[in-house]
Amino acid sequence: MLHFASYPSPPLNILEQKERIRHILVTRTDHLGDMILSMPFFRALHQSLPDAEIALMALSPYTAEALRELPYVHRYYYHTYDDMAKHRQTLRDIREWGVDLAVGLAAQSLDYKTCSYSGAPIRVAGVRVERFLRLTLSRFWLTHIMPCWFKAPGPGQTKVLHETERTAQLARFMGLECADLSLELGFSAEDEAWAERFQAVWGKPVVLMHIQERLLTDRAQDTPDTVWNCADVAELARAVIACARGGKVALTYGPYEERAQIVAGVRQAMAEKGLQPYLLDGSQPLPEKIESDVVMIGNLSLKRWAKVIGMASCVFSPDTGAVHVAAAMHRPVVGLYLPKKFAYLTQHVAPWQIPCSIIKKSQPQPTIAEISQALQTHLWGS
Repeated sequence: MLHFASYPSPPLNILEQKERIRHILVTRTDHLGDMILSMPFFRALHQSLPDAEIALMALSPYTAEALRELPYVHRYYYHTYDDMAKHRQTLRDIREWGVDLAVGLAAQSLDYKTCSYSGAPIRVAGVRVERFLRLTLSRFWLTHIMPCWFKAPGPGQTKVLHETERTAQLARFMGLECADLSLELGFSAEDEAWAERFQAVWGKPVVLMHIQERLLTDRAQDTPDTVWNCADVAELARAVIACARGGKVALTYGPYEERAQIVAGVRQAMAEKGLQPYLLDGSQPLPEKIESDVVMIGNLSLKRWAKVIGMASCVFSPDTGAVHVAAAMHRPVVGLYLPKKFAYLTQHVAPWQIPCSIIKKSQPQPTIAEISQALQTHLWGS
């Protein structure tokens, strides 16, 4: 029989039913940063129900990697949009596993539907109340709904909740204790050894700058003032290198930036400015020695990228996963956020519990000056 959830939902106390909850499915089908910001929820769930087996449905193995080497998740599933037959089999496998509790962490329909498909008798998630159609449909997919306000503060709120606070609130809505809101990442012995070798070969960066598409453009949010080119990013890199005052600087990038020729364009623009960083392929064995003070690193696994971020005295990145990896590694951040959703983003997904400066992106010259000043302040106090 199709369940129609009441709204607002009645109180839910999972701990009163802990003896019957053996298998838990948690879905988080959005991005890496969101997964990292959910760490307090996973920790609270595991600590409150230590005998339960917890499965994660993630968007990809890459986003799920954030939970690896931690004790909170025991099995992993992934959405395979490019292979619907495989995706249907995954959903059948989840249902056959026998889910007692399903929790949707991402406030989106895909998570709610996955909870419903799991067949769990208890299906809970936070739902955006300003999305009327989604709220209405979620009452068919879920048994318990926690209302969330994303666009404007809700009753008793003075601001939009940070995503870490929102998922912690969901844990408390379920009757779980969730007081520790710190972020964390776990590392294998192999990744620890790689990080030690990297430091021996090159050292620690004073600044890490992450090169990502949003430094140039974000098609969904850009205005004419916020569209940069590769020469602008190269000029930013030169300013970042100057902020290090002769110290080492790491420039990192992801596979998309390499495929889209963004990295090649930035490298060419840097060469035209007399900058020749050492190119390091993170998927290959480390060299015996790196003499250059500036390295450009690609093809790093998530955890090795996190290790390099954790070595830096300060991290610069646009609003992307690097900001939240830095927060999990307890590194100060200078973040570049687009103006279109600036007020919302700087509340909901700001760097969590670390010293940070958030810059509103505009034309290159004044924005680069603001970034430089913020880096100087974090690094040198001036």
